[in-house]
Amino acid sequence: MRVLTSSIGVLLLCCCFALPQRGHHDPTPEDRNASPDRQLATPQVDPAQIRQDAAELAQLASTLPPDIERAANGVLVKDLKDRLKRIEKLSKRLRSELALE
Repeated sequence: MRVLTSSIGVLLLCCCFALPQRGHHDPTPEDRNASPDRQLATPQVDPAQIRQDAAELAQLASTLPPDIERAANGVLVKDLKDRLKRIEKLSKRLRSELALE
């Protein structure tokens, strides 16, 4: 009986040491940015350039529906691929300038 009790005690002790420690965790991005002494560099945003990019993006996007309809009927417009790439480039630039990424 005494051997059984000692064996169970040793087994429980070994299990406690085998469990991972829970005291340390990696800080989340919110925790890292919450530091008051950290100065976040905010890039200078040119409002005129953003408006110009947004207007060009809207103009390009408005030309797509008829071309997509033609593509569905089997007729591809020559510059559709280039316009889609330009839309992608403009949207990426706007996201990065507005810090939405």
